[in-house]
This record gives sequence, C-alpha cells and structure tokens, in this order.
Amino acid sequence: MASIVDLPPELLDRVCELIPSQATLAKLVRCSHQFYNVAAPHLYQSIELSRINSKDEFRHLELITALLLRKPELGRSVRHLALREGSRRSVEKKKEPLLPEIEQAVRDLAAQTGRLLDPPSTGSEDQAQSEDADQDEVEVEVEVEVEVEDWPQDDAMSDAGSNWSTTDESDSEENPDDVIPTDATDALSLARSSQYFRDAILLALFIPCLTKLTSMDLELLDPTHLRFVQALLRSAVGTEQLFSHVKTVCLGSSMPELRLDLWRDLFTLPSISSIYLHRIYAVRQQTKWGRGPSSRGPFTALSHPNLALRPRSLDITHLELRDCRISPWELKRMLAVPKALKTFIYDIGEEINDVEPSVSISYKSVRDALEQQRDSLEQIWIDYPHDYLFDEWGGAGIATRPIGSFAQYTKLKRFRIASTYLFGFTEDTDIHRLVESLPEQLEELHLTHGDEDEELTAGLQKLIEAKQRGRFAGLKEVKVEISIPWLVSKGRPPLAADHTRANKDIMAELIQRADGLGLKMRMFVNHSQSRTYSPDLRIQFATRGNWGGLARKESKWGFDGEVEWPQRMSNCMKRPDYPEIRIDEQGAINPLRGGGVANIVPPSVPPRPSMVGPVFFLG
Repeated sequence: MASIVDLPPELLDRVCELIPSQATLAKLVRCSHQFYNVAAPHLYQSIELSRINSKDEFRHLELITALLLRKPELGRSVRHLALREGSRRSVEKKKEPLLPEIEQAVRDLAAQTGRLLDPPSTGSEDQAQSEDADQDEVEVEVEVEVEVEDWPQDDAMSDAGSNWSTTDESDSEENPDDVIPTDATDALSLARSSQYFRDAILLALFIPCLTKLTSMDLELLDPTHLRFVQALLRSAVGTEQLFSHVKTVCLGSSMPELRLDLWRDLFTLPSISSIYLHRIYAVRQQTKWGRGPSSRGPFTALSHPNLALRPRSLDITHLELRDCRISPWELKRMLAVPKALKTFIYDIGEEINDVEPSVSISYKSVRDALEQQRDSLEQIWIDYPHDYLFDEWGGAGIATRPIGSFAQYTKLKRFRIASTYLFGFTEDTDIHRLVESLPEQLEELHLTHGDEDEELTAGLQKLIEAKQRGRFAGLKEVKVEISIPWLVSKGRPPLAADHTRANKDIMAELIQRADGLGLKMRMFVNHSQSRTYSPDLRIQFATRGNWGGLARKESKWGFDGEVEWPQRMSNCMKRPDYPEIRIDEQGAINPLRGGGVANIVPPSVPPRPSMVGPVFFLG
C-alpha cells in the first residue's frame, strides 16, 4: 500500500487547500521534502505580523525576508499581508549585523540613485541545495509563521506615559527623517543601532518579494517605516509596478501625528477596487519630506507629493474613510480617480494635534467632491464619529451651511448621513431641506445624530407628506438615531413639528403614519448624552473593559458591516451598541429585543480615569 508521501503532488496540493490551520500546515512542512514543496506555498499565503508591548512578531521580519530572498517562489505565493503595530517598544532589540542576504541587498540598495532594486534571485530554485540547508529553511518557516493573538487590553495604556515621538531605547541616532544614509557602510551601521531604521530597510526588501499580493492591512504606529517602500513604489516607472495585483487595502495609523502620504499612492495601483482608510489626515498639499539634509538625497524627487492621480483611471468601486480628515482639495483629487464609484463612506474625524495646519471641512465641500461620481454612486454614508461634536465652524457659519441636494444622484439607493449635514447649522433654518436633498429613486434613508437638529421631526413630517403625494415611491425604510433625553423633551417652535408635545409622542405618530404608507420607520438610541469628549478618557475607556459606562465594541466595516478587518490597534473603531427602540401605545420607550429602559440609559456621569493618558486620541 502506497504511503501518503507517494501521493501525486496535485492531490497533496488539494489536501493543503482544505487545511485551515497554519499550525497544521507548519507541521506538514517539516514532514518531508515532498510535503515542504507542496505545503510551504500554502503556509505563506498569508503573512500577519503585529507588534504590541507583550509580543513582537516583527522580530521575525529579518528571517522571513532572508528566506524570501533565497526562495522567491515563496514570496510569489503570498496573497495577503498584514503589518499591525500598536507599540513602539520591541520585545527583542537587535544590535548584531544583518543576515548576509540582507546585507547584500542593502548594498544593492545603496548603489542605486533614485530607485530600489527588485529582490535578487540567488539561485534558490537550484535543486542541488543540501538537505541541511532545506531543513534550516523549514525550521525558519515554522518559527516565523505566528498567528496574531488577541493583545492585552491595557497595551495602549502602558505606553501612555512614553515619548511617542522617539524610537525605543536602543535608538541613539539622529532623527531618521533628516538622515538617510545612501552609503552601504553607513546604512548597515545605522541598522545595528536603530530599530527604526532596521525595520524600514527590512520592509523595503521584504515587501517587493510579495509580487502576487492581492490584499493588505497596514496599520503602523509610525507609518514612516514605509518610506523606502513608498520610494520604490513611486520609482517603478516602465516596469511592473509594486502592488500591481493588489485589489483591497486597509491602511491607517495608530498614531496619525506621524504621517506619510502613502494613502495617495493607493490611488495609482492598477488593480485596486476597494480602499479602506482609517485615521488618515491629509490636510495640506505637501508632506514632511523634502526638508532638512535628506532633501538633497536621491529619494526627494520620488517622495514629492504631487504624485499624478489620473482622473477616471481605476476601477475603484468602494471607498471608505473612517475617522479620517481629508482636506477639500485632497478629497476632490481622490474622488476623481475612480471610473465609477459605487459606495462612498466618510466618517469625518476631528482635529487632534497641532502638527497639521487647521483646515475647515465644510459640509458643502464633501458634496462638491462627490459630484464627480454622482452618476454611479449607489450607497453614500457621510457621518462623524460617536464621540465627536460637529465643529466645522469655519467663519460666519460658512463651513456649516447645508451640504446641498443629492436629487441629481440618479443611481443613489441607500443614503446614510448625519442630519446636521442636510439641515445645516445656520440661522436661516428650513424644515424643507430634508425633502429637497433626496433623490426620487431613494430606497433607504438613515439619519444619524438626529437629536442634534431641532428640524428633525418637522423634516420627517414633510417627508411623509411628500410620500403621500406620490413622491419617493421606492422609499421603503427610514432609520433615525436619537437619544433618550431628546425623546422625552419638547421641541422648540417654529422648527419642531409640534412644540407642545414630547418628541417621543411626535415620533410615535410619524411612525404610525409612515406605516400606513408602506414606509417602515425605525429608531435607534445613539447614547449621545454619554459621549466621551476628552481624548485621554477615550484611551482609558477604549483599552480597558472594567469601567462603569456603556460597553463598547469594534464596529464592522462596509455599509452594512459586511466587511471584517481585525480590531484596530488604535481602538478608534469602538463605540457603544445602538439598540433599536419602539414606543408603545402608552408612550413607554422599550428596546425592541428584551431588556428595559435601564439597558438603554447609561450612567449620568462616566467614571474618571485612574491615570491620565497622552493628549492625542488613540481610541
């Protein structure tokens, strides 16, 4: 009877495809040379490395890079890459020389004047390699393939008192932003003393090995680690572009105060179709590069921010910006690139640091940028995060004028938006703005932060009246997010539909009228009275689960939460659950799925933190 090792490679390959566990694949790799040749490509289909205080998987980066330089076929098998950094502290500080393969690649890098070389082929496909060499490589593969585990909830807080603008204790070099050694000897010397520079060099050699990547998840505490990768990406003119097969990217920073405009390069990738950005701050037309001594170096031109974004050049259908702050001119350039964008999600973040210039993002500027895609957009979601106030004051209320009408967006079926963007925050109020803003073919409307606007009940009343007259025939559902204090209070004349009754009674009546028209109206409690405006409190609440306020959980991505990316290191995607409620015939407010009012009313005063975190927002 033939043993399993005698089975045809095609059958073994099929078996490996059905194995979900990387640990099992790692064991198969060590069984025999036959299993190694078949299982290793499956083992390396996904590479995920994270760095937190208690676990530093980035320490494997050098071994993986050396292996892929020796065996390019393994690099070609990688389809997904995740690099996620929640702590600057490295568990293992390296001061020894780089591996020989790495040193040679660094010398090749330093010999260039304006571009990085593709990873060299060192004859790794030569079948004459010794058994000992193969066995060593097998052991490396088993060691470096470490699954990302859940990180301790207090990791971010343990760095709260650290100096986030410096590298770890082993780094004594000058700021790498100002010094880029192009001499091989200097580069190798700096790689010994600086974990920062070592990581940057390794990433520049490692990532180009992954020539068949289709998806990436990059969340680095210090995105400037990718500075050389960006230079390589921008220099690949006339050759096969780096990331040329990438279709989906999630890019962000767990500390956006240290910025790199790599987001702009995503809009040049030829195969890209879905882009997910979080905590990206693009508020000026120049980057931090091109200053200091390094501005005369070979990377200056490659890092120039005026990277050409060609209008209508890419098949991007999904663009999602979570807790991002994109200046009007950058947003307009960004939205010019897709040929026919289908879904647009923009969660407009607040200004959180003094590093970037203050730029007001007017409501209208977002709609103006979207005009470039109005003939294709089917889903639009424009919002601001749970803990933020709408604070785009600008001057004389110009920034908070109504966003404008979407009536000409002929493909728009689902519309989710903060009601303040539609009504505006101005003295010249108008309860008709909701109806005037909507396209006739709309099927679903979702108003967030509805309790911020006095015009809400009157606006909804005008919408129901319009449907009674035959308008919005396809509108089947309206969702409204409000707070309990708003429901039990009365509106103010002349904006409210009825200022003599509580809002809950008016909403109950509107829901009943809508139901008679075949329009389902639903309410959700947004807990706006329990917002955490203080950034250091957000850190405390996001990273520790033992506080007395409302529990928070990681939000999903996509219009319906249909897209899953791992929990963000920054905890910026966490928010309380918004339960659906209904109002019974007696006027009582009840959650739709069990529980009572106590389950939807948070403590009036959130607990104070036991320690004060950094002044910037991490959660």
